[in-house]
Amino acid sequence: VRTALENVTAERDQKAHDLEGALQHLGAKTATCDRLDLKGRTVARGNCSLEAMITDQNKITQQYPHLELVKKDILEMMRNFTDLRSTVGRLYPTIGKYRDMLKMDGTIPVIFKGATYNIPVRLWLEHKHPCQPPICFVVPTQTMVVKAGRHIDSNGMVYLPYLKEWSHPNSDILGLIQVMQLQFGEECPVFARAASGAHGP
Repeated sequence: VRTALENVTAERDQKAHDLEGALQHLGAKTATCDRLDLKGRTVARGNCSLEAMITDQNKITQQYPHLELVKKDILEMMRNFTDLRSTVGRLYPTIGKYRDMLKMDGTIPVIFKGATYNIPVRLWLEHKHPCQPPICFVVPTQTMVVKAGRHIDSNGMVYLPYLKEWSHPNSDILGLIQVMQLQFGEECPVFARAASGAHGP
């Protein structure tokens, strides 16, 4: 019994540690900034100084009325996709004030033509998450170029029926990532820059 209790306590402490890490910058000195045009497309990306934005965890999490559900989603994502990390960033709409938001950054594995590729993505979690769908992007590295298609524009913004038909609790970001994997497996969203001598993923 004592061993079981110790295991439960250890698991609880580990979850608390994971959660703390999920909602902090983990020592980062900059945060991501995205600027959107009138149609919500990214027109510029860069870094923000942490001093220039909200760094107090309590202040940013207070903007999420369903915080416990947000935490649950973040931890579930980190367990299933170990390369994804949660930080905060600043989203600049063309009209209105910028928003400091939680986001998921990293890569997701996608099987394309029999080979596995790690596709870099970014998911901005709306303040009303999970009642509103995330704002999703493919974020190419310096060696990649976005390949616009049926469900992604030239700026990397992702458009999927799953997002359009988002309905909590039937929709969640784990399901969204799985849909993205399937869609990107049919139509890869990036290709190598010409300098690499190839146009494959």
